[in-house]
Amino acid sequence: MIALKMVTGLIATAALGMATQAIAETVNINTAPPLFGPVVGPVGNTAIFTGTANGTTISALASAWSATRNADGSLTFASSRLVGGILGLGVLSEAEGAAGSFNGFGRMDNADQFDFILFQFDRDVTITSAVMNAGRVLNGLPDNESSVGAVTSAAPWNTVLDLSDPATFAGLSMTFNDIDGLIDPSPIVRTDVPFHLPGMAGNVWMIGATLNNQDIVTFGNGSTESFDAYYLARLTVNSVPEPASWAMMLAGFGLVGAGMRRRAPRRVTYAG
Repeated sequence: MIALKMVTGLIATAALGMATQAIAETVNINTAPPLFGPVVGPVGNTAIFTGTANGTTISALASAWSATRNADGSLTFASSRLVGGILGLGVLSEAEGAAGSFNGFGRMDNADQFDFILFQFDRDVTITSAVMNAGRVLNGLPDNESSVGAVTSAAPWNTVLDLSDPATFAGLSMTFNDIDGLIDPSPIVRTDVPFHLPGMAGNVWMIGATLNNQDIVTFGNGSTESFDAYYLARLTVNSVPEPASWAMMLAGFGLVGAGMRRRAPRRVTYAG
């Protein structure tokens, strides 16, 4: 009996140890420092980012893309330039670069196309917030609304998914969710925008300017469309435990509960 208790205790301890590691760890991934020189990279360039907290390290490969909407509502994707700088990551489309137009200075915007960054993580994650340093494009107002999508892919995380192949995006079956902007009037304060996306997780995330922009700015007797534009400076992500780890965690809790029941004092009633 003693040996059985010892074995049960060892299994429970090991299970709880694995369970502790399995609990989602919050990790900040900083994308703001200068990443490469020059600031504007070539079309199709990439960068790898990592963040570590309490022994948990999460890595992600970032690439820049621009999408145009077709007459039938579908999207066509083109590889773009990933722009890095002190304010964070941005996107400059091939068309803008070829024309010598640095409209928005490489911010992610939806003035001409839907600009976004594709993040391929080394595991399934959830993203709870991001620092989006808002800017303006043309005569619009500072705005950092965004569209976000996530999905799980079996492709290697450090090999860029080719979204220019229609079959690639179709295979992802990704849907987009709109995130409201959150701008602080101070140019020094970088506001952390919360992602209210319960249940959304995956190892592939697309974060960009709003896909369906509906903002209008009025000046005098006229009005014009106001576009979203921002740099992405930081991601706050949580690792998603593997199913096997969850099973081990539950088993550990079950064994601890069983041990507590075995050690519970017996109630004895004496006859009067």
